[in-house]
Amino acid sequence: MNRHLTLEQKIFYIMAFIGGSMAGFATLRTGVLGSAQTSNLAELAIAIVGGDLYHITLRVIAMILYAFGVAIPRIIIKRTTLNVKIISVIVDILGIILLGFMPEHLNAVVALWPIFFIMSFQWNSFPGARGYVSASIFSTNNFRQVVTGITDYFLDKNPESVDRALFFTGTLISFHLGVMLSCILIRSFGFKTVWAFILPALFAVPLIRKEQQQSALAKKA
Repeated sequence: MNRHLTLEQKIFYIMAFIGGSMAGFATLRTGVLGSAQTSNLAELAIAIVGGDLYHITLRVIAMILYAFGVAIPRIIIKRTTLNVKIISVIVDILGIILLGFMPEHLNAVVALWPIFFIMSFQWNSFPGARGYVSASIFSTNNFRQVVTGITDYFLDKNPESVDRALFFTGTLISFHLGVMLSCILIRSFGFKTVWAFILPALFAVPLIRKEQQQSALAKKA
């Protein structure tokens, strides 16, 4: 069991921090978490039952944006030699810039459109680290993994369970630090402070480059 933070893990935790900042922004901006599709699809079903064409359209567009965010990284990974992680960070930065310019009176669903896309793109570009599959954009399964890891350790005394619990705890901490900082900045200075989260995205770039170089050297060895 190695509890040392790997480069991959450090990058992943930075992305979880960004994911948390977007969750905080979306929740304060609209009251809805824009990093997942559960709420959007449920609201879409309700709109269909109610025959509300306007809201059906808004929700379908949100669903399509999320779907593109899922599909495009897969295409990049399977059909190109581009570094999908770098592209994802660029997408995050462009989306964050756009969020800062969107007027506050905008419809809540429309205001979440950039987040639907950039967070699904990030999720599929950074699927985890250290062999663990983990979401950097929401918390439910990460919390479940912490609880099951602790429970399994007390039941089986397997050191791997501790390692798993610690990894997912790190994800939860990183994510919710992003939520809290987003909350502090927005409540103090307004929604345009979302631009502050360009900084951790920029910080991730040289680490991703370093990871890419290490991977290339490993292949040559």
